[in-house]
Amino acid sequence: MVAVEPIALRVVRPEWAAEVLAPPHDALSPADRRRHLADYPHSYLGVTRSPEDIELGEFDPAIEAMRRSRASLVDLLTLGAFGPLQAPSLYLYRLEVPGHSQTGLVCGTATAAYDAGEVRIHEQIKQPRVDLLARHLAHVGAQSSPIAMAFHGAPAVEAVIARVTSATEPHLEVVDRDLRQTLWAVSDPGDVDVVRQALTDQPLYLIDGHHRAAAASAHQARAGVAGQLMLSVIFPFAELRNLAFHRILRGVDGEEVLSKVRERFVVRGVVTPEEVTNRPEGWMAMAVGGEQLRWYLVELPPPPPGDLDIDPVRLGRHVLEPILGIDEASADGSVIHQPGPGHADAVAALRLESDEVAFWMRPVAAEVLLDVADRGGTMPPKSTYFVPKVRSGLFVRLTDPALEAGSVTGDTDESEQ
Repeated sequence: MVAVEPIALRVVRPEWAAEVLAPPHDALSPADRRRHLADYPHSYLGVTRSPEDIELGEFDPAIEAMRRSRASLVDLLTLGAFGPLQAPSLYLYRLEVPGHSQTGLVCGTATAAYDAGEVRIHEQIKQPRVDLLARHLAHVGAQSSPIAMAFHGAPAVEAVIARVTSATEPHLEVVDRDLRQTLWAVSDPGDVDVVRQALTDQPLYLIDGHHRAAAASAHQARAGVAGQLMLSVIFPFAELRNLAFHRILRGVDGEEVLSKVRERFVVRGVVTPEEVTNRPEGWMAMAVGGEQLRWYLVELPPPPPGDLDIDPVRLGRHVLEPILGIDEASADGSVIHQPGPGHADAVAALRLESDEVAFWMRPVAAEVLLDVADRGGTMPPKSTYFVPKVRSGLFVRLTDPALEAGSVTGDTDESEQ
């Protein structure tokens, strides 16, 4: 199956952690990310800039985003925000929020394993996004956002995790608001051997970072260098918590969308948030924006035999594609994916503009995800949202030899752009 390899990292210095550690990129809007960078100019968000983070000007947003990302990384390295390069090692990485904790193994996994299908995926990808991230990786020359995977049933690994985290002093511990992040080095060669052997016999399931994994593969193919590794973190599947990505349509006439939906399906209005969260199976929750936000339940037909019975598939099959002409796999900007819980408080807190319509998703069950991945199937993009998400800026793996050699000024070759 998938070989895991010790990996050489630079870990953020404790005195820099509060400035450098970044919030989840895809949980923030471009405006949110710009505001965060204004407050925290050394945040690693500066290294993970996307074209949409660049305000309109006389330059190409994609090229400008890569240029600024590289400059931000060079700035962090020059200022000494990260410690010295550590010898190749495995690490344990724990994320804790009130009521939940998960601990994973930080390592390198081969892009060849991803190419061979040994890392099992469950979501569709958008090729333009993959191409953009591959260019970003080539130009910036660093990985700091681990591709998150999960294993299902490796007691020997879980035993090593329990022993090391209980008997070893952490390499680093950082608390940011309600999130505690802790990092341990796995220094015992015997533990490293146990982990590598146990996971070599296990399939791994990609849970977050489908586009980054595909981009790492594309970058290796472009560079023509075999044996490249992806910065990864692998969690026990039983420790993970999955929420939903809700769908928001922007730039639409809510009344017109509601009317078109009513022409095909049974629709009834709801009054309380609890009616949304406790809706019967087969009913989709829909909200129409405006001065007075209104919620509705829509009864959608059961899926045909062999089709996935999950909200993103039902929404696409019955509403987005046939009624609105939207293909989520290729939609660019018309569908906003808003991650988060689906409980009554979240329903009550939702706010929409007058030209927005929301569809409230149920989380995908773990057994459904495993079945889809094992069968080699895929779900629509943004069908799962595992939280807490791994963060960028806690550690960094430099993939550009010039950066690792200490030459931290200047850009990569123009061909990388």
